[in-house]
Amino acid sequence: MDERQSESGPMRAEAGDRVMATDGDVGVVVEMIGHRGGGAEDVFSVTLDDGSTVEVPHALITNRLDGVVYLPVARETLRGEDVAAPRAGDAHRMLLHEETLEASTVNARRGTVRVLRRVETVPVQEVIDAWRDDVVVERVAVNQEIDVAPAPRTEGDTIVVPVVDEVVVSETRLVLREEVRITRRRVNEPVTIEATVRRERVEVINTPESGAPPTTTDRPSEPLDPVTGN
Repeated sequence: MDERQSESGPMRAEAGDRVMATDGDVGVVVEMIGHRGGGAEDVFSVTLDDGSTVEVPHALITNRLDGVVYLPVARETLRGEDVAAPRAGDAHRMLLHEETLEASTVNARRGTVRVLRRVETVPVQEVIDAWRDDVVVERVAVNQEIDVAPAPRTEGDTIVVPVVDEVVVSETRLVLREEVRITRRRVNEPVTIEATVRRERVEVINTPESGAPPTTTDRPSEPLDPVTGN
């Protein structure tokens, strides 16, 4: 705060001070004139916001605070005419001022976080079902005379392959010596498959602004379902 008042006189304005009337800011102090016309009134010159100039007595100042001069008159009273100092017995009005506090918030940087992602190779082992065909060969003796060699045939899951011999007798005859019966069965057995897969890991480095050492969090990603891929 800047408030000046001599011990034997009124408050004095200084060049560059803003001038505040009862209804707002009206202009700026540009010159100290001294005693007007050789009289006893000490005045200063004010350039108003409309460009006009007016002389104001120092005795009219009610307060001076932080480079602002306060006058107990309206701006229309100052426009276009000089202002006289108050006379003895005139009502004198003093402006009272009050400081107010306005609280606000600002964004402050508290720290930084770095996220590192890497790929690692992890061996996995899964048990799956694998199908294979087993063949059962069964020889069935027939020993039956036939006229024509029979063709192979299928009975359900069994393939019947006739085996024919020629037997020398008084005449040549066909003898069904045996049948080879081939049956296919489906067998389910567990098979172990070993392979390597890749997995991502996430490393989070938290660096606080307070100067504390950074902290690191390392966590693996969730493995994928080997069947669905999700």
